[in-house]
Amino acid sequence: MSAAATPGLLRRRISIERPADADDGAGGVTRGFAPLATVAASLEPLSAEEAAAGRALGLNRLWRATIRGRGDLTGGHRVAWRGHVFDVLSVPPARRRRAFRGAALRGDRRMSSAALSLRAAVRGRLAGDAALSALTGGPRIYDEPPRGSLPPYVALGRCESQDASGDGAPAEEHALTLEVWSREGGLSEALRIADRVVRLLDDADLSLDGARLAGLAWRATEADRVAEAGLRRATLTFRAVTELA
Repeated sequence: MSAAATPGLLRRRISIERPADADDGAGGVTRGFAPLATVAASLEPLSAEEAAAGRALGLNRLWRATIRGRGDLTGGHRVAWRGHVFDVLSVPPARRRRAFRGAALRGDRRMSSAALSLRAAVRGRLAGDAALSALTGGPRIYDEPPRGSLPPYVALGRCESQDASGDGAPAEEHALTLEVWSREGGLSEALRIADRVVRLLDDADLSLDGARLAGLAWRATEADRVAEAGLRRATLTFRAVTELA
């Protein structure tokens, strides 16, 4: 997408992460990432010509994220969207304050099969609940909300997975985020829907394809107003552990 992008085309909500070092307890540091901001963006693979130029330099799976200009995004940061993780390679300078900037991305480190199965099981559990459907006006549980969708609805957000294997079977730990979007009643509508989601998922025994769910626990709910869109949002975080079936 060119720098002439318009706000109406920034339909994705991506999370920008900055490099962050943590003490490893042995006198060294562990390199990781910490949240920086969640912003509206367009996200698209590079054109065939641009991708070919990248491959000539040894760079594969190249994408571009276009956002409103900000001075704290540089190469070395990371972008996460719907379980996909991209490395930021470069960010062109903005020609004017708050101009749109198209950052070059590499990667798309997709979720594990266990994480995908977990998301599918969560979506199925929520979509099949009559009480939740009554609150949202139907089984409006989306992995990616269709264009033009109006709240209220529940959207599956990011899912971060890491190895949690011990001496026994291989295992993965997942941090799963769900977003409840609403328009009415202050934050009350979003929180009512969020409460039902927690009741359905906290300590739920879900059947996964190719994996076994060892535990699923609610961790937090945060509710806020998204002023620029006139919406309300409740963000729910769950921790899950999966093992090989």
